[in-house]
Amino acid sequence: MVTLKQRPTTTQTNIAQTEKEEKLAGAPTELVTFFGMAYLITWIIVGLKIFTDIKIPGFFALAGPTIAALVVIGFSSGLTGYRELGKRLIRLRFGLKWYALALLITPAISLTAYIMGKTFNLGDIPAESDLVLVLPMLLGNFALFFFTEEIGWRGYALPKLQKMFNPLVSSLVLGILWGLWHLPYWFVPGSFQAGLPFAGFMLLTVSQAVLMTWLYNNSRDSVLLAVLFHAAADTAFAFSGVLSGPQTLFWLVVGLQWLVTLGVIAYTKGGLHIRAAR
Repeated sequence: MVTLKQRPTTTQTNIAQTEKEEKLAGAPTELVTFFGMAYLITWIIVGLKIFTDIKIPGFFALAGPTIAALVVIGFSSGLTGYRELGKRLIRLRFGLKWYALALLITPAISLTAYIMGKTFNLGDIPAESDLVLVLPMLLGNFALFFFTEEIGWRGYALPKLQKMFNPLVSSLVLGILWGLWHLPYWFVPGSFQAGLPFAGFMLLTVSQAVLMTWLYNNSRDSVLLAVLFHAAADTAFAFSGVLSGPQTLFWLVVGLQWLVTLGVIAYTKGGLHIRAAR
């Protein structure tokens, strides 16, 4: 006996459509709450360090986005939301080329800038000579960004934004808000950001957000790949010294990274290869 698959009734379709619209309607409020909480947690902790003798470990300041994401998910979608986040956090099966791209894009940019800096005598470059530390730093950065920033930025905010906007607009919005979240660190003496031009840092962050969305969308929404890119980028910048050296070299890195970013945008026709179905 052949059993015919029943099509959804009009009522069922309408209910499903209504539920989808309700979720989309709530997304802006949830995102505003998320970003507000992420900023508040981080800025208060960094502010206490700047203006008082209260010293809360820096890890908790960096963890503002993760804490905010977990709280908002708990109130908005509960266990279902945590399960969806968990799937994105452990997604590993996708093409090896995406692992290679995540690992090598920023090191290639840094190496190119370093060679150009040496070739054209752009000034002293404070590169790290002890390359045996590269792997430990990469692993340390991977663990750090996994548990602090990326659960919030790419694990929670990016999927929400891409339900509201196209991938490129989502990346630009997230990149700007991600960059501005770092603002208090310019007032912390001796911090990495304190020595960088704010406008240049914002441009770097926005371009990184675009590249990370491209990687995320092509790895079946893998947050781990975004973490790997973030960790590789910070490790490459630290060891090459290209951001901490002469201002000319810093802006060269910004230009090279945007050249790569614009190439990706052009190649994907602005779509960043988002999948049609999720």
